[in-house]
Amino acid sequence: TIDGTDPDSILSPLYKGDYLLDNTLTLKVKAFKVGWQSSEVVERTFFKPGAKIDSISLMNPSEQDPYKKFSASILIDAKKGEDKDFSNGKWMGFKDQPMEILISLKEPIDVSSVSLSTLVAINSNIFPAQQIQVWAGNNPRSLRMVKKEMPVQPEKSAPTYTKGVQISFNPVKASYLKVVIIPVHKLPMWRSPKGYKGWVFVDEVFLN
Repeated sequence: TIDGTDPDSILSPLYKGDYLLDNTLTLKVKAFKVGWQSSEVVERTFFKPGAKIDSISLMNPSEQDPYKKFSASILIDAKKGEDKDFSNGKWMGFKDQPMEILISLKEPIDVSSVSLSTLVAINSNIFPAQQIQVWAGNNPRSLRMVKKEMPVQPEKSAPTYTKGVQISFNPVKASYLKVVIIPVHKLPMWRSPKGYKGWVFVDEVFLN
């Protein structure tokens, strides 16, 4: 499936060979065999590189080690981080404050989505963002919000996984975009230690 739903043995399309991906999407697959239990769902997000980002900066660098020493350039280096080692210099992590990313373009372009490659590692208190905002304009001091989203939160523990998040909005012509990624203020009741702040992790940003 490519619509966000889990594959179903009756309604979902059967994989029959090569499949052309022409946009950012999340692909979910599941194996079925008569007389057997179905497999677990395997999920991967494929990103369309999109527009070239000329410059990227963090408006408020992370306060947490080792992420406070990492450059924002790791967010546009086209190098995905591994989900097993998130302190290897390919991930940017925030906990006590929002991650605020400022994207600069040499010339105004039409933009209709921002895609983020994120990490969810519940056992390490790394959760989806509580809220994501996208701001756009031609002056970094007077941007307007074009979209705000509240990502779905996990309802139970799960193995570590990477998750693509695409924030789509009506096309805007802009030379600056600001992405504000707010960590969860309190971990859910089922996660111990409950009430602690969660982390957000991002390793790549794409514009389309």
